[in-house]
Amino acid sequence: MTSRFYFAYGSNMDIQQMARRCPEAELFGAASLTNYRLAFGGNSVGRCGGVATIKRKTGATTHGVLYLITARDEAALDRCEGVHLHQYRKKAVEVLYHGEMIDAMSYQLIDMTEKAPDFNYWTKIRSVYETRQWDAAILDAFVDTHLDIFIYGSLRQNEKNHFMLTRGAGGTFVRKVRTASSFKLLHLGSYPGMVRGSTRVKGELWRVNRLKLAELDAFEGHPHFFRRSTIALEHGESVEAYLYSSLRGRSEVVVSSGDWARRPVEPPPKYFRDIPARKSFVRDIPVREIRDEDFPDIQEILFPRFWPRSE
Repeated sequence: MTSRFYFAYGSNMDIQQMARRCPEAELFGAASLTNYRLAFGGNSVGRCGGVATIKRKTGATTHGVLYLITARDEAALDRCEGVHLHQYRKKAVEVLYHGEMIDAMSYQLIDMTEKAPDFNYWTKIRSVYETRQWDAAILDAFVDTHLDIFIYGSLRQNEKNHFMLTRGAGGTFVRKVRTASSFKLLHLGSYPGMVRGSTRVKGELWRVNRLKLAELDAFEGHPHFFRRSTIALEHGESVEAYLYSSLRGRSEVVVSSGDWARRPVEPPPKYFRDIPARKSFVRDIPVREIRDEDFPDIQEILFPRFWPRSE
């Protein structure tokens, strides 16, 4: 059976993962690719963040592992790397192995927009660098770079999703803060949504690294459900926050205190959860039967092409 060399620079450097994906692969050892740097990009649903790729950069070096794989293994790798889904493309490379240049095959992301990886994915690659005593500065940059983010809902201390901020590449609590007087807090049932308005919203300021930020982006559905934006705090400080951007079942019930910790115990009466059978193709909309007089323009907001305005 025809075999060829494969240069792995991401999670496939992990021998156990490679053995599961390509049981016939033969490990040769450490190799390096010159004039390319390691990067992370795309948006992997399975990995919950960016995934490894290589980008051309003169003078740079990407460390990796060289395998000899069969045609059957290569077909399995193509499926794992999403070649048929146009996530990765195959790329011919020339790598240095024990002082000799070797022709090999590798993969490169098609979407080269850079994005931080998930903490677990980063840890898997970082552990290989540590084991082989490679310079991991390019990986450590993801945990050495921090930014401040305003947390106002279920991620706050003593709330149900707070564990998201403390697990893995955990964030650091800075202090309790309030926004400038240009927002309002909507009650969306089990979580809030902050939108533009004319009041202050209370919350917490947290300092997170790029790995945690990527995890929070995935959790909040950025940029479609919640959009991460730069906002101003009450004393003019600029920080990041997740603003509610979805029009789906949008509630106009405002938490008057601006503080999710002081929200009403009962869900707001106009919050949507389910919908009658005649509109069953809409999801997440009322606990009770919708009455047109409650939301006269909801059809036009959600489906303007299908629902004419009621006369």
